[in-house]
Amino acid sequence: MKTLKNMKNLLIVVILSLVSFGCEKEELTVSTPPENNLVTNLTLRNKLSRITQYETSVDNIIDNTNCFTVNFPYTITVNNQTLTLQDESDYQTIKNIIDEDDSDNDVVTFSFPITVTYYDYSVQTFVNIQEFNTAIAGCVSSQELACMQFNYPVGIKTYDSQNLLAETFSIGSKKALFELLNELDNYDAVTFNYPLLFITPNNATVILTNNQELDTTINNFISDCNTVIDPDPDFNDIITQGSWYVSYFFRDTDQTDDYEIYDFVFNGDGTVSVTGESSPIGGTWVSFNDDSELKVVFVFSSSNLEELQEDWTITEVTQNVVKMEHISGGGDDIRKLHFTKN
Repeated sequence: MKTLKNMKNLLIVVILSLVSFGCEKEELTVSTPPENNLVTNLTLRNKLSRITQYETSVDNIIDNTNCFTVNFPYTITVNNQTLTLQDESDYQTIKNIIDEDDSDNDVVTFSFPITVTYYDYSVQTFVNIQEFNTAIAGCVSSQELACMQFNYPVGIKTYDSQNLLAETFSIGSKKALFELLNELDNYDAVTFNYPLLFITPNNATVILTNNQELDTTINNFISDCNTVIDPDPDFNDIITQGSWYVSYFFRDTDQTDDYEIYDFVFNGDGTVSVTGESSPIGGTWVSFNDDSELKVVFVFSSSNLEELQEDWTITEVTQNVVKMEHISGGGDDIRKLHFTKN
């Protein structure tokens, strides 16, 4: 019996030794800081978030905002024609109605309630036009990079150096990757499990082996994505054609009515001619690039237009509508200005 007891004790010692060796081996796998860490690469993280965010510009012809996308199905009235939209193929029908007459003012009216999805995949329901307009005025437009994407699933490695833990798993969708990117600060390090398959705007698949190759590839195609979002983004050429009126101005409240009497002509020499008061109003305008953003500054000779004198960031350009916004006060003061061609 004593011999049997000794054998059992020996067996327990052997098992404990094997368990200890296994844990020690796992700790060694995270003893070296990983390469290609996304946690500390804020610039790449931002681009990846824009690639994986929910697409919000696809229905701009209808809701006139990059803040969110209206969820199917929903009913709208366009120039006195009522239609129920079931999927993205119906956008072309709306475009055809709007393009029928270039001289009219196209009006899109929603049948409420409607439900929308924001860039971060959050969902909200609006029961009337007031809630809809307030949401547009209060949100910051996003610019997705939807023209490129990963070939899912994507392998991910996460590291926790404090607890000497490592985990490898797969991400199966861009929503799941977007959510992970927003939680990166909870980890010491997160890396892709390279090589990755990445799909470019022309549907070519490229193989990437590190963060530098990924960042370079994204940079090479950013302009292609912007072209998809804004098919005719040449602001200077468009704004100098014809006359324009303020179709929307928001600062704390909707103040569009304060500017409805004015017509603006933006001349190619940088001057502005404004009519609507007893005497014509003069002014100047200049557009410029600021950290990859297109901006425009207006100066007017009348104090009645001083609220429009800001460095506006251009958020959308079409042949008939130009939208811009100004954010100050650490993001607390958001102003919106839309010009529509007469």
